[in-house]
Amino acid sequence: MARLRWLALLLTFGVFASTGMLAQEPKDKKVEPTVEKTDPTKEPEPIARGYLPANWKLLGLTDQQKQEVYKRQTNYREKIARLEAQIDDLKAKQKKDIEDVLTVEQKKRLREILLEKAPKESK
Repeated sequence: MARLRWLALLLTFGVFASTGMLAQEPKDKKVEPTVEKTDPTKEPEPIARGYLPANWKLLGLTDQQKQEVYKRQTNYREKIARLEAQIDDLKAKQKKDIEDVLTVEQKKRLREILLEKAPKESK
């Protein structure tokens, strides 16, 4: 009896799965590429490279839209790099500033502790 139920379940699943495949559009539809008229005296813009955010490839973006996304990503990447450099500078200043609280002996002991914790180089 249990086998019969499983068989019925599999057959039902098969029927639903096959009807879904029949309802799909054929993939052999060809899309004609659009040709843009360009000025032959004008130098072509360099092609920007980058990555589209997750699932954006499914949106059917034009090449122009992709290039615009890549350009904007580059713009923000440069700004982020400058801000990260500022953060690194602030962290270095902070480290020096808080180390100024320590006495000479404490600074020496801190260096010893850090050297002990540093990974040993193998021969």
